[in-house]
Amino acid sequence: MKNIFVGIILILFLKFAAYSSTAAPTPTGFGGQAALWLPDENSEINEVISALEENKNAKLTVSVFSIPANMEQRIKILENENRIEFAMRLPYDPVLPLFYYPSSDSVLWENKPSTASLTDNPYFFMLRMADAKEKFQKNFKKTPSGFSNPPGGILYDYIPIAKSLGIKWIAAGPFASAYEAVVSSGIYIAPFSIFKSTEAVETGDKRTIFTVIDETLDKKTGIDSRKLLLSLLSDPDKAPSLTVSEALEVADSTEIPPAQLSAYFMPWSENYNFWARQKQQDAALTVLKKVRIDISGHLNSIYGDVSVAKNLFEEFYAAESGPKLLALSDTDVSAVGEAEHEIQTALVNVYRLMEKNPPSWLFTSFSEMQTWTADREEVKISSGPDYILLQNTLQPPALPEHLPKLPRSADPAKIWKLEAIKVQWNDSDIIVSIKPSQIEPRWNPDGISRAVIDLYIDINQRVKAGFSKPLENRDGKFFPTDAWEYAITADTRKAELFMASSLKTKKLETFGPTTGGGEILIKIPRTAMKGNPALWGYAAMIMSPAGKNFHITDMLCSSVEKGYIYSLRIPRK
Repeated sequence: MKNIFVGIILILFLKFAAYSSTAAPTPTGFGGQAALWLPDENSEINEVISALEENKNAKLTVSVFSIPANMEQRIKILENENRIEFAMRLPYDPVLPLFYYPSSDSVLWENKPSTASLTDNPYFFMLRMADAKEKFQKNFKKTPSGFSNPPGGILYDYIPIAKSLGIKWIAAGPFASAYEAVVSSGIYIAPFSIFKSTEAVETGDKRTIFTVIDETLDKKTGIDSRKLLLSLLSDPDKAPSLTVSEALEVADSTEIPPAQLSAYFMPWSENYNFWARQKQQDAALTVLKKVRIDISGHLNSIYGDVSVAKNLFEEFYAAESGPKLLALSDTDVSAVGEAEHEIQTALVNVYRLMEKNPPSWLFTSFSEMQTWTADREEVKISSGPDYILLQNTLQPPALPEHLPKLPRSADPAKIWKLEAIKVQWNDSDIIVSIKPSQIEPRWNPDGISRAVIDLYIDINQRVKAGFSKPLENRDGKFFPTDAWEYAITADTRKAELFMASSLKTKKLETFGPTTGGGEILIKIPRTAMKGNPALWGYAAMIMSPAGKNFHITDMLCSSVEKGYIYSLRIPRK
């Protein structure tokens, strides 16, 4: 698995060659037809296989997650006759590219918010593709030749990932051209239209040379796809005579670079309204985005080792489900409630597997939740000639299951929340002010008696300078350009200043902090820290002691993405 991930990531950073169009001959058409069948989730496939067996001239490309054990021998015979092929499909049918590339101009739905409020996550797309290939190889004992996922959206990232996984073709939506297929950096793109009747087959309409029977959309389109497919396969004159792979070998195709694919293709559903235009769906998409961020932070703590988090990802994939998202727009209120419950239950399990308490917003009804636009909150940075103030977002802290005992009047969601950090400086001193959201008045009127706060400082924003790992017994990893040179760790009793030195940390000084107004104040001589504080990068974390280790409950940083912590800096003018 690790090799797959490394290969994908390396290929993603390659730049695609510039494309120049040239005159091409008019396509002639090959006169055949290829059909792609995507059965509904967990549906019975026996009757379709039987129809295929009966019509010896029919061929079919099938996209299923696995084959029932009692049908393996029948399938093997059809494969030996080259009358059936199987395409890779992502388990749980995540809606691509809506889930991972919502900001793309080609990903359209009614009431779509501004692009600035949307966040892409190609890392999770890579993980899902690699996971799907691993499962396909386990279930089918071969490498997939093709990839299809409802509703057939496509973007530039698909191409390098497909190449790294050994995939030769990708199923997409309609292509507005006289050409029958597209080649992009060596990968075929087959343009599919939804199969609605056999009339298009009779007229030889080029748009339906590649036709898709997508049962996952039947409730929305009103099409009985299974009935149409059985009718098609039983007709000796109209049945598809080629698999998708065979059709692509003889199709008239044109070359389009990966970066331009989204300008030519749409999903075969035309847009993403089925999955995104209702308030409950918008809320679910927001929740999934938040959980992806928390999972990235967890991966950071285990140093990006996805293999040890397989159960966690299985639960998350079960929540990140196209059919469940589709069900949230159902006219049946009970169906909506059931889908919401299933999504929330799976996500609660995700947090338990991360050994974290599920955040309170996860239990809010989707119909009452703030969504994409309202969720776009960022850390506030203000500064002057002699200070920088970092104010955290209002996102609740991630509390562990076992917290130190607190007085009844204390609110854990505030005790373990890092509200702000202020760094001031003059010619002689640097003063660091650390402010959680609440103190514990009965236990320590002037301070925070149980929390430990770290502040990490990057003085130069250079690779191979500083430490990427936090202090001892802390989880996490800093992005290479944000590796720290200085670290301050503090509680109400003492504050310690560390410096990254060679292969180990070096403790420089210990200070006696002062407390007041719910803040910890640390005064450090300017001679102890080199550089200009106005140019430094800052990242902080508040932690709950857990034996010798520390559980991070909240962070104050630019972001945590793809397993890395990014520092905050004064924006350059």
